[in-house]
Amino acid sequence: MKNNIKVHSSKKPAEDAGDYLSGLFATAGDKPVLLLLAGGSSFDVLNFIDPNSLGSNITVTVTDEIYTDDVGDSNFGTLQILPFYDALINVDALCIDTQILASESFEENTERFNRNLVEWKKDFPRGVVISLIGVGDDGSVAGIIPGILSDKDFDEKFNGKEMAAGMDCGDKNKHQFRVSTTLNFLRDSVDQALVYMVGENKNNSLKNISAEAGDIHVTPSRIFNEMKSVIVFTDIE
Repeated sequence: MKNNIKVHSSKKPAEDAGDYLSGLFATAGDKPVLLLLAGGSSFDVLNFIDPNSLGSNITVTVTDEIYTDDVGDSNFGTLQILPFYDALINVDALCIDTQILASESFEENTERFNRNLVEWKKDFPRGVVISLIGVGDDGSVAGIIPGILSDKDFDEKFNGKEMAAGMDCGDKNKHQFRVSTTLNFLRDSVDQALVYMVGENKNNSLKNISAEAGDIHVTPSRIFNEMKSVIVFTDIE
């Protein structure tokens, strides 16, 4: 395991991760914070964040989005109905909403997300970027799914200059169109990443992250080895 990655294993990883995030917010003080949240089981962590640690200095968004007009399938749409989002609203926190606008194309939705991330970094050059990330059984991370693009196309899309990129998955995924933060963004812009991995089915995913060798095209979650600081919260011993 590389020095930038720490693993915290316990019987209550969601609670521990929530406590850790609360501490990060408290440490940030009034400094601008960009908080990117993964969907799925990672949302369990939000139940354990202390509302008193939240402030108007926080801007919340998601690590990745599904291009859909079905709110139930949208990561940000799901976030909006959680008590955590209400707590953010109560303290006048800001958001980068990734849900599609009326008549907004997939390309326009992707460009808007990328532009908003770029503008946040420009407006708050000394701000702190924190991300809560989940990992799929297939090694996917932040909506970046392996086995769909050629290695060349993968690199052009996710290892280029953009902070967010869109991917047409065709019939290889339940959701054809996805918008993701890029590997470039995760590597260069995220100051602290919390990875939430629970269940024995994630055992191989955890091993692949820490393996001495591996291909990021096959296992995108290996980007953790290149990020600034990563702590994995898991129930895997």
